[in-house]
Amino acid sequence: MSRKRLRNGGRLSRDTWNKLAREDAEFYILTEEGKEKGGWNRNEFLERGREQWIRFRKLLSHYGLENIISKNRTVLDVGCGVGRMTFAMAEDFLKALGVDVSEAMIEKGREYQENLRIKNVEFFVNNGVDLSLFSDNSIDFVFSYIALQHCLSSKQVLMYIKEFSRVLKPSGVCLFQTRVSPTFKRYVRFLLSKELANVKNFLKKAHHLEKAFMGNWVYYPKIYDVVSKYFSSFYLLQTPIELYYERFWEIKNEYERWKRSFWICIK
Repeated sequence: MSRKRLRNGGRLSRDTWNKLAREDAEFYILTEEGKEKGGWNRNEFLERGREQWIRFRKLLSHYGLENIISKNRTVLDVGCGVGRMTFAMAEDFLKALGVDVSEAMIEKGREYQENLRIKNVEFFVNNGVDLSLFSDNSIDFVFSYIALQHCLSSKQVLMYIKEFSRVLKPSGVCLFQTRVSPTFKRYVRFLLSKELANVKNFLKKAHHLEKAFMGNWVYYPKIYDVVSKYFSSFYLLQTPIELYYERFWEIKNEYERWKRSFWICIK
């Protein structure tokens, strides 16, 4: 994919998430069974972020990486939305940086920050393509959750993974989640279903922004090659029980587990 196409994808992602943020940011960030539009209140939404971050801390500890969490270190939350996880991580780090493609999301995140009076959080709007706002070797811990899966293409995801490595300090850690397709047959099936959905939306005159929300899958060998090239070591976890507890056992379809793939990578 050319740089121009990546930039076009970034603009479409920006337009999508600006639209969704203005409708109901919290609903589209965190869709849960039983929650309808307008169903989240601020305190409940932020508390869910704290609960999830506690599980991620336990996950890092399970792999002996708890030392990356420190009041002397900086974390970057990629695809931060309004800062649900960013604010939770700010309690454990010297500084928490949140970056998102949507100006509307960042604007609302700053409103949250003002109301919460949190000083060690800073928000940025990026281009949806890379992390060029941040210098090489400048971040201790990079985090991304339920964000990369909404990139328009797998090549955008692979670009972000390279960027994670670039901005991390030596021996820095990143923990990110995206959808991974275990076989090429499954990957092609997803691409065909995505194109069919695009045609249906076109015939129905549905807004083209929908395809940006639908997101992508990444074929496993492609993501493996990039991760192994840019990081000294890594762990791949499909639906880790450390995060999902009993829900893990309810997922009988192996392919469904790959939908929730987490990578812990050490530079």
